[in-house]
Amino acid sequence: MQARWALPPLSVAFLGLALAARADIVSLKDGSVIECTVKETTVKNNRPVVVLEMEDGKRQEVDQDQIAWMAKAKPSWIVRKENQEWYAKEKVKLGDKGAEIKAADHERVGRECRRRKLDKEADEHFTKAYEIKAADAKETIADHEGIARWLERPCGLFDLAGKEWKWVLDKKMAEFAEKGKEKPTDFMSLASYAEKHALYDEADDLFKKALELDPKLTGATKGIERIKQLRETLVNTKLFRTIKEPFGQATASYKGKQSGDGSYGGDADEGGVQGLRAMTAICTLALIGQWEFDAVDKPDASRTVPANIDKSLKFLLGADCQPKKLRGPDVWGNVWSLMLFAKILQKPNMKTYHEQIKTKLGQVFQALAAQASPQGGWMYYDFAKNSPASFVTGVGIVAMTDLKAEGVQVPEDIYTRAASILKQLKQEDAVWSYRTGAPQKVEGSQGRASLCELALFMTGQGSTAAIQLAIENFFKYRHILEAVKSKMGTHIGGGGTAPYYFLFGHYWTARACQKLAAASRDGYASRLRDLILKDQETDGSFTDFPMLKDHHKTYGAALGAMTLYYIGTLERDPKQRR
Repeated sequence: MQARWALPPLSVAFLGLALAARADIVSLKDGSVIECTVKETTVKNNRPVVVLEMEDGKRQEVDQDQIAWMAKAKPSWIVRKENQEWYAKEKVKLGDKGAEIKAADHERVGRECRRRKLDKEADEHFTKAYEIKAADAKETIADHEGIARWLERPCGLFDLAGKEWKWVLDKKMAEFAEKGKEKPTDFMSLASYAEKHALYDEADDLFKKALELDPKLTGATKGIERIKQLRETLVNTKLFRTIKEPFGQATASYKGKQSGDGSYGGDADEGGVQGLRAMTAICTLALIGQWEFDAVDKPDASRTVPANIDKSLKFLLGADCQPKKLRGPDVWGNVWSLMLFAKILQKPNMKTYHEQIKTKLGQVFQALAAQASPQGGWMYYDFAKNSPASFVTGVGIVAMTDLKAEGVQVPEDIYTRAASILKQLKQEDAVWSYRTGAPQKVEGSQGRASLCELALFMTGQGSTAAIQLAIENFFKYRHILEAVKSKMGTHIGGGGTAPYYFLFGHYWTARACQKLAAASRDGYASRLRDLILKDQETDGSFTDFPMLKDHHKTYGAALGAMTLYYIGTLERDPKQRR
C-alpha cells in the first residue's frame, strides 16, 4: 500500500521551496485523482498553489486547499523509464561476459526483470538460462524433472516445462517397455504422472491401455472421465492450477447468501439502478464455473446441476424483464441474463434448461428493444436514454454474439444498431467515450476499453491490435482505478472513472486476453492474476464499491471469480464444442 500524507499548510518559508517528495497520486477534494510529479509551490492571487507536472510534460496548477491527500511514490512512467535504464546496463554487463555467460547470470537478470514487471525481457532471459541448463543436463529423470520444476517456478515458462515433463514421461515409458509384459498398474502409474503434469493426451491414452488390459479397473475409467471433463472445461494448463483455489474461495464467500427466491445481491437503491437480476446472473456464472472446476476432480459431479444454480435459474427464468421501479430500465439485468443463458446453451449437461431459456430469450429481446435508445445501444437511466453508453452497449453485444455462436437467432435490427452506435463511441484505438456527447481521456476509459474493443471485434469491426492496446492501457493506468477503489462517489478521478470499474475492468480484460495469440495471452493473463489476487479479501471476496450496502461484496466476489475463470481457461471455437 502507498503511504498517504496530507499537504501541510503553506508558510512563507515553505513557499520558497520546491517539494522534495514526488507524488504518484494526488487526490482532490472534488474526487479527481491525478498522477503527476509535484514540482513546486507558489502563490497566485494571494492563494497557495501547487504545481503538478504530467507525463507529457504539461503542468497544472491546483489550489492547495483543494488537495485531499497525496501518495508518496514515483509516477509509473518514471518507474518504467528507470527499469528500462537498469535493463540496458544489465544487457551490457551480460554482453561483456561473452562466451563465459552462465545460466545463473540469465536467471538472475530474469528474476529481477520479473520483479520490475519487465515480463518480456524476463521470459527472454529465463529461456536463455533454460537453453544452457538443457545443454548441460544429464540424461536422467532427476535432472529433467528438476529443470521442469524450475521452468514452472520461478520462470513461469509452462510450455517449455511441458516439453521437459514429456521427456521424463517418454523415459519412464521406455524403462517400462524394457521390462517387458507391462502390467495394468504400470500404465496407471504412467497415466497418473502424465495427468499430474498436464500431459492430458498422453494420460488419456495410458488410462485406455490400462483399461484394455483390465476392463474392471475403475481407476482407469475414472481417469478417462477426468480427462474428458478437463477437455470440456478447456483449462489453460499454464494458469489453471494457480487460480483454482482462490476461485473456490471467492465463490464460497457468497454461495450461502442466496435469498429465498433464488436471487443474489440486490438493487443499487442509492444510485437508482436496478441490479438484482444482473448480480444474480453474474453470481450464477461464477457458480457454474465452480461446478466445472469441481468436476475436473470429480467427474460424476458434472451430471447433476447444483441446487443453488437451479434455484437462481428458476428466479431469472421467472423474473420480469421490465420491472417498474427506480430511475431506469433493467438493462443490466437483461444483458447479463443473456450472458448467462449463452453459457448454459454451451453446456450439454444443462440441456434440461435449454427450451425454457429459448422461450425466455424472446421476452428479454423484446425488453431490450423497448429499452434501446433511438439510434441503438443502451443506457441504464431513463433521463439519459437518448445517450447510449459504450460499456452497457458493449456487454449487450458480447452477450448477443455469444448467443449467435450457439445458433440463437438474435434480432438483427437490435444487434446492428447497437454495433453501429458502439463504433461511433470509439474516439481512437483503446479510447472510448463514456456515452454519446461525453468524450474521455485514455486514463478515464481504460476500465471499459477492453470490453469495448472486444465487443467491436466480435461484430467484425475491430482488431486484435486494438484489443492488445486496450489491455496494455489497462495495466498502464490501473493504478488510477486502484486509487479510487472502495471510495464513495462516482465518475471521480482525473479521467472521470468510478470505483466500480475496478473489478469490471479486470473481468473484461481477462476475457479480452483470450482473443490474443497464446504468447501474448498468457503473459497478460499471468500479470492480471498476480494483480487481482493481491486484492482478494481474507474471506475470499473481492470488493470495489461500498455504496451498495453489503451487495458490493457479493457481486465483487463473483466478478473477481469470473476474472480468475477466464485467466484459468481458454476460449473454444463454437464449432469445436461437444
